[in-house]
Parts: sequence; structure tokens; C-alpha cells
Amino acid sequence: MVADFGGGTSDFTVIKISDEKYRPSDVLSIGGISIAGDSLDGAIMRRRISTHFGADVKYQVPFGSNVLTMPVHLMEKICTPAEISLLRKRDTMEFFRNVRSWSLGDRDRAKMDHLFCLIDEQIGFQVFEEIERTKRALSEKAAEHFSFHQSGVDIEEKITCEEFDHYTEEMVDKIFTVMDQTVKSAGLKYADIDIVCSTGGTAKVASIRKGLEGRLGQTKVREHNHFHSIVYGLTWIAKETMTQALTKRRGPL
Repeated sequence: MVADFGGGTSDFTVIKISDEKYRPSDVLSIGGISIAGDSLDGAIMRRRISTHFGADVKYQVPFGSNVLTMPVHLMEKICTPAEISLLRKRDTMEFFRNVRSWSLGDRDRAKMDHLFCLIDEQIGFQVFEEIERTKRALSEKAAEHFSFHQSGVDIEEKITCEEFDHYTEEMVDKIFTVMDQTVKSAGLKYADIDIVCSTGGTAKVASIRKGLEGRLGQTKVREHNHFHSIVYGLTWIAKETMTQALTKRRGPL
């Protein structure tokens, strides 16, 4: 089984390998899910870092009696780097300015200022770079400090591996549910799998490693070059494509 835990997707292939020439029927099953490293990063943002950007700000509309909190659907957008720019719409920014004005204290107003920096100065990429670094460190350490100081935004958060596992538990369960289904679709049990080729940067996450080894045993799991395997595969495909094109134009090489 090839288990590729990437940034955007987790993909699985169960394949029969022998000394005979490869046949398409040797691929026994494939499966995948759009949950991987980026989703785990988003979980850290959602559960620990977003509070610094206004996720828990409370405000009260003038002459209103109810204390309100920041709408969840807007704060969800800061949990994905690609969606942060969507918050720059005029009506959304006007709403944020009102929230800052209506917020209940200086602390909440400071968090709204951080949100404006995140959106206006486009520091989302840098924030998520630090989240990614923190996640990688937690693959080898019991705890790590998230540290971000830029554009007047100063954040220090200690995150433990136990906390990270809790934040991402539901996502990891969904990933392995798909892997379980992929093996079942091949008509096999985990005991029938001889070798697991584990690849992709997210394969280094501790909960992913535990999930693999818990199902298949440590001796069956073979870790490949996590960050270069995809590039190698694309290079191989390009080489094969070029060879086929030249053969078609010039005849056999």
C-alpha cells in the first residue's frame, strides 16, 4: 500500500507487485480525502491562534441589550490562507470596523487591530509558515512555542503535542477511515498488506505515524523521502512522456 499524506489530500493505493509485467488490474483499490497537512495547520489556527485575531471578540450594538461574538463563518476564513483575502470585501471590512468600535474593551480592540493587519498587510502567509514550523516541531517534541512578531502583531503560544492531537483528532480519524475503506475495497485485511510506502510531509505527524503503525505494525512501514517523492514522480512522468513523444515522431530510440 502506498500512503501519501500531502498538504491538501491524503491518498491511498493498494497494489499487487510481482516479477511479472505490470498490469492495470494489479491496482486493487484507490482512495483519498481532501484532508491533510493544510487542514491540520488550520486546526492550530482555529483552536489557538485565531483568538489573537478577534475570534472571541465580544461587542454590543449601540442601544442593543445583547452581547454578541464574532461570527464563526467569518473567522473560519482566517483558518485557510487562500480565503483570508476574501475578507477584504467592503461590507465585511465595514462590519469589522463597527465591531472594533462596539467592542467591550481595549483587549478586544487590540485583537481587531491584529485582524486588520492580517487582512490589510497580507501577513497570513507568514502566520501559517510559523504554524507549519510549529507543527513539524511537534512531530519530534512534546511541546513547541508558536512565536510571531510582525507588523505590530506579537503572539507567543506554547502548544503541546497532546493539545495538537486533540485539535486534529477528528480530522485524523477521517483520514484513517478512508484508508480502512481503501484496504477493505481491495478485498484485504491489514494483515494481508506486506509493505506500506509512507510518503508526503504530513506522514511525519506523530498521530499519522501512530495510526499507520497501530494498524500495520512498525516493521511494515517504509518511510520515503517525504518532501522530494512528489517531485521525483513528476520528473519520472515527464521523462516517460517525452520518451513516448520522441518515439512517436522518430521511431524507436
